[in-house]
Amino acid sequence: MPDNQLDSTRLPTRKFDQLINELRSNQKELVLPISQPPGSYFPEFLEERLEAYVAFCDRTLLRQLQAVGIIANGHGAGVMPHLLDDVRALVDGLIQAVKCHYSGSLREANESFDAALSKIDFIRRTSVETIPATAQVFYRARQSAGRRFTRKDIFHNPFENRHLVATSRYSIPGLPALYLGSSVYVCWEEFSQHPFKDLYFSRYEAQRDLRVVKIERLFQFLARLAVNWKSNERSMDLLTRYILLFPLFIACSIKTQHPVGNFKPEYIVPQLLLQYVTKHKEVDGIMFPSTKVNYDNLHLVPAYNYVFPVRTTYNKSGFCPDLEATFYLTEPTSTELEALLNHSASYPLKSDGWAEMKQTITLVEGVKSEYPITSFGTMERILRGRDVAPVKGS
Repeated sequence: MPDNQLDSTRLPTRKFDQLINELRSNQKELVLPISQPPGSYFPEFLEERLEAYVAFCDRTLLRQLQAVGIIANGHGAGVMPHLLDDVRALVDGLIQAVKCHYSGSLREANESFDAALSKIDFIRRTSVETIPATAQVFYRARQSAGRRFTRKDIFHNPFENRHLVATSRYSIPGLPALYLGSSVYVCWEEFSQHPFKDLYFSRYEAQRDLRVVKIERLFQFLARLAVNWKSNERSMDLLTRYILLFPLFIACSIKTQHPVGNFKPEYIVPQLLLQYVTKHKEVDGIMFPSTKVNYDNLHLVPAYNYVFPVRTTYNKSGFCPDLEATFYLTEPTSTELEALLNHSASYPLKSDGWAEMKQTITLVEGVKSEYPITSFGTMERILRGRDVAPVKGS
């Protein structure tokens, strides 16, 4: 097949590498999370970033795809112009939702957001992907508050404690949810680097496959795209979905200007997305990058967060039955508690330990540490050696 008629799922390695290099060279438009200039007005900042992305797609990205041969054999006349229209529709919906929220029209904000997602056929075309039950390890942390914790203490807020559920990026006041991290390290960062000895940790295992919306950073996406491309599997689909949904990723990944403020406009779109997921039972949760992590300091260390909203919303007390059945967890522990147990033997790495030793983290400038031998890695090895059980088993 001549180059000007390439099957998009069978792009030669040379052209694939060219595409990857082009995407990496434009990371300014594709970086996550995003910082705002001091004193910026959020609606204007968001609109500028979204409009810059639309311009990037129109003037640069689509031409790059055409240059490497992806837009060919009819694709240029159908998929890409339609994709740009959908990007425009999503951007307009996000901007309108934020404007409605600022004017106090919360219902209209929700309607604008839902309409935009419906227009682009979000559930079918989104990056909702299946995480096999055994493919992902989750962790959760909680401040000790000077007492021992059980499994019940480190699950989601029980329904009788709805009054304690405050607003956060992916938290609707009064609606409990289960928040997990892909590593002990990212859990620590979410606690604003609280003294490690004062945190309790549990490891979670899913008991069934999970369907999650993936808000993915470019580096991880390109790695996943490479695997699918080389195996000739749905590469075009992955790429077009990422391009389409990136405006949503932008709106969900802007760092807060006022971390201690009561109103954080950066939370508007993430909370709308959580409400949308809560209404669609075929989606279990959301995977998203932390806005507190400096990803430049990590190499191969997982640092994503997950939120799984409750499915039973009218219970007066206890936990969500669906989340109880979906997630089993270890008994919580801490470094202080483990020190009391006086383990004299080191915790052996699993069979993939050699690969784990390639993971590095830089917390002190100029000092790169092997992640598995840090306190984070040590805690993960301890938890991997413990059995998981239902929350009501404690």
